[in-house]
Amino acid sequence: MKPTRAMLLTLLALAGLWAVWLSGCDGETEEIYTDGDASDGDQIDGDEADGDEADGDEADGDQSDGDETDGDETDGDDVHTEISGTVRVSEELATYNRQVKIYRRNPFENENAEPMQVLDIAGGAGTTDVAYKFDDVPTATYYLMLYIDIGNNEDDIDDVASVYPDRVVVVQENPVHMGIDLYAGRQNPDWGSVGGTMYVAEQFQDRQIVVVAAQQKPGGDVEFWPSSVDFTYPPPESREGEQARAFNLRNLPDGNYYVIAFINMGEDQAPPAQFSPYSPYEILFSDESKRNYAGETFYVGVADPNLGSVSGTITLSGRVPEGLLGVYLYAIEDKITPVSWVFVKKNDEETVYDYVVPNLKAQEQFWVAGFFQPSEFRLSVDFWPEPLTIDFDQPDTKDWTDIDFNIAITEFSGTLAVVTTEANWSLARIFLVNEEGAIGGGADLLLPAPDGGQRTADFVIYPAKGGEWTMTLAIDQNGDNLIDANDPWCPDPAGAVLIDGAQLYVDAPAPLVVSPDVEGACAPPEAGK
Repeated sequence: MKPTRAMLLTLLALAGLWAVWLSGCDGETEEIYTDGDASDGDQIDGDEADGDEADGDEADGDQSDGDETDGDETDGDDVHTEISGTVRVSEELATYNRQVKIYRRNPFENENAEPMQVLDIAGGAGTTDVAYKFDDVPTATYYLMLYIDIGNNEDDIDDVASVYPDRVVVVQENPVHMGIDLYAGRQNPDWGSVGGTMYVAEQFQDRQIVVVAAQQKPGGDVEFWPSSVDFTYPPPESREGEQARAFNLRNLPDGNYYVIAFINMGEDQAPPAQFSPYSPYEILFSDESKRNYAGETFYVGVADPNLGSVSGTITLSGRVPEGLLGVYLYAIEDKITPVSWVFVKKNDEETVYDYVVPNLKAQEQFWVAGFFQPSEFRLSVDFWPEPLTIDFDQPDTKDWTDIDFNIAITEFSGTLAVVTTEANWSLARIFLVNEEGAIGGGADLLLPAPDGGQRTADFVIYPAKGGEWTMTLAIDQNGDNLIDANDPWCPDPAGAVLIDGAQLYVDAPAPLVVSPDVEGACAPPEAGK
């Protein structure tokens, strides 16, 4: 299991969120409706970071123009659909203008996601509770967010943002969703919370730190539509240098939650991220002991001497101008749920970076991987070959050191020509193979039908390791949609190709031409290769 693209995109997007400041109060209700007109130009600012801009509107398999989502949309012409509820804010926030926005695509996973509709709510005394209603929305899955314009100055730098923790699915069978309340500065009495004290390392004490509760879904995956977001700020000048600051994640429905901190290092820098070592938290409103967690501790850049750690270096095979660099830990028993991860701040002039993953609880076993993501659609991972165990009773296994990673950065591309008259197969895989049988990279291809006795396709291998390789094509001739040891491998008769692993892009010197119909041109790989 390697970190998914959605996870990594989300970490970047979360770093650009507006501030959240929560404090509680009650108020009166006033009703406002919208005619359902779409709003333009309300894209989240500041969600792009370090080379992860989305290509157009497409991401994670969602449709591109923002008019379709997750396969849930139907015509719904004869069905009245509705999303309605109440915006509930504290007295401190009531005087500021508010907007309720609904998205068809998760803006935390897609930086270019724009709201489908926007409802404006004027601020003023006595507007702590305001009803809202979206009428006749197309049937789809929606994400709801609340924005508050602090200062009523249309400057989003310090604005408040809040989310509705669950996705709202509007379909013909259930077209009306009422009571979808959005809270800012107040606690939903039917939901729980996690709060306490963060201990912040000296180098981060002057930084804004974003704290997020991300829900663990059935099956163990962590979904990055956050259920709660809190922004913490440096202490005032009179208390400069204080290590501790409070955090409070409110309005959590029943579920298991991971608490994650993102350190705002600046607009042009990826935010270091750390997991709370005490996650996941189980919120169960029917059980008072699991409803609200207070007095929790969270270490951000500070190592608790009573907990374990993993440290080492990440080496990139060359210098890179941008991207996301980090280390990812996940448990063996479920192979999905992360134990922790950290981002490593990258100096563009360096290729070797130190990292530390602190505050690890005792674990039976877990895997560790270093990763580099230069852009949205590229991810290079190096896995530590053996599982690790944190054992507080053994000095050598409490703090693991010299867990080093070497990560390839090169994109290798070229053209493939397969000379064949066979039309009953299409799946193939191009490999880089050396004399010892090691693999330097590969990519799957769906080849077109023969045209004049030849199949032609372009290929891109990322990441490709540096070295001397023979380009080799593996063909799924038995048609089982798998590439395995029973399938023929066809090496490039032109011989070896040299790849400079320090380069970002390398083109194949000539097209790869293989002829699987020629006797002796292809054969299953040798044992162990």
